[in-house]
Amino acid sequence: MSTKAAGRKNIYYHLIGWMSFIAYEVSFVTIIRWKTADISIWSAFVFPYLINISLFYFHAFVALPFSFGTPRKKPLLFSGFLIAELIAYLILINASDLNFAKFPGSFTAFIYPNRIIFVEHLWRFVYFLIFSTAFWLIRRSYKRIHKLKDAEKTALLKQQEKKDLEFKLMVTRNAFLQSQINPHLLFNTLNFINNEIHQLSPKASEAVICLADMMRYSLEETKKDGRVILAREAEQIANLIRINKFRFENKLFINEQYRGDFEAVRLIPLLLVPFVENIFKHGNFSDPVNPVVLNLWVDAQILYFQATNSKLKKVSLPSSGIGIQNVRTRLEAFYEGRYKLDIANSASVFSVSLTLKL
Repeated sequence: MSTKAAGRKNIYYHLIGWMSFIAYEVSFVTIIRWKTADISIWSAFVFPYLINISLFYFHAFVALPFSFGTPRKKPLLFSGFLIAELIAYLILINASDLNFAKFPGSFTAFIYPNRIIFVEHLWRFVYFLIFSTAFWLIRRSYKRIHKLKDAEKTALLKQQEKKDLEFKLMVTRNAFLQSQINPHLLFNTLNFINNEIHQLSPKASEAVICLADMMRYSLEETKKDGRVILAREAEQIANLIRINKFRFENKLFINEQYRGDFEAVRLIPLLLVPFVENIFKHGNFSDPVNPVVLNLWVDAQILYFQATNSKLKKVSLPSSGIGIQNVRTRLEAFYEGRYKLDIANSASVFSVSLTLKL
C-alpha cells in the first residue's frame, strides 16, 4: 500500500471514529439534558466539538511530541504547553457559548459567571486531554513495534541473502572444480594407479586410497543443505594425518583425542581440515617433547576443536594464506553469532580453538 493511500485510509478511520463518538454523546448525554429553551446548534455542538477536536490533535501531534517525543525529555516545555492549552481552551469554549454578549463586564465575569460552568469546562478539557494522551501513547507504541518488526525483517533478509550468497558461491566453486576435473575420470585414474602400485608399494597404494576419499568428499558429498555428518569430516582429518605419516615414515608425534557421537551432528564440509592442513605446512610434528595436540569432541550439539603445534623455522610447503581466512568467512556466513574462534600465532607456537553451536 502506498503512503498516500495509507494516509487517506487513516483519515477515513479518524472521521468514522469522531462521527461515532459525537453520535454517542449527542444521543446519550446532550438529548437527556435538552431544555425547552432555544439552543443554537452552532454554539451547543459545532463550535465546542471543533475546539475539543482541535485540542485533541494539538496535544497529540504538537505538545506531547515536542515535550516527550525525543530522547531528551522537556517537562518544563510540557508544563508551558499545558498552561497555554488550558487558557486558550477556556477562552474559546466560552466564546463559542456567546458569554461575551451575555455577561459584559470584567474578564472573569463574562468567562465564568458561576463555578458550575467552570467545572464542566475544566472536566471536558481534562477528558479530551486524557484521550489525546492515550492516543499518542498507543500511536508511539505502534510505531516502535512497527520499526522493530521492520528492523528484524531487514536483518533476517540480509542474513538470508548472505547465507544464500555464500551457499551459491560454494556451489559455484564446486561446479567449477567439477567442470575442470571430471570426478569420475579422476577417481578411475586414482583406482588405476592404486591397482598398478599395490604390489610394489602398499603404503603408496593406501595413500592413493586416502587421497581418493578426500577428493570424493570435497567434490561429491555435499547435500542440498550444504552440510555433512561430522564423522566424514573426522575421516578426512584421519586421511590427511595418514598420508603425512606415509610421507614422513611414521615419524609424527601427534596426541589425538576424539569424543562424542559424530554421526548425530552435521556441519559444513572442509571446516576443520584446513586447520590440520596448516599443521603439516607450518608445524613441527617431529618433536616428541612438544607433540602436536589435536582434540575434537561433541557435547549437546556443541562442537569443540583444539589444535596446538610448535612452528618450523622454515616452512616446508608453499601456502596461499587463504585457507584459514576462508574458514572465517564460511563460519560468519553459516554460523553467525553461534561460534567462537580464537587463534594464537606467536613466533614459536600456533594454536586454534573453535567452539561451534551446531
